[in-house]
Amino acid sequence: MAEAIFDYRGSPPFRYSTDIVAAWQVVEKMRYNGWTLSLDNECAFDCWSVIFEASGEMDEEWGEFRANAPAPLAICRAALKATGQVIPMGSPASEP
Repeated sequence: MAEAIFDYRGSPPFRYSTDIVAAWQVVEKMRYNGWTLSLDNECAFDCWSVIFEASGEMDEEWGEFRANAPAPLAICRAALKATGQVIPMGSPASEP
């Protein structure tokens, strides 16, 4: 996540997929880059739908992630999908 969204090299400074404060930094970075966010709690538990939609020239690109996952993890997965990144197996963002 740190490398894909923030262009950060080395050990990630934050736990984006488990900490909502860190995950919200992902949201802010995506918004800065022209993406809009749709976040919906679809059930009584940790079941979140996160959609990033591109605005402007990138109208056709979007990333969506719906799963029984905490909000930080769903945000990270949707951001990676929206930006065309592959989620490495074994990374926190690839864990259910």
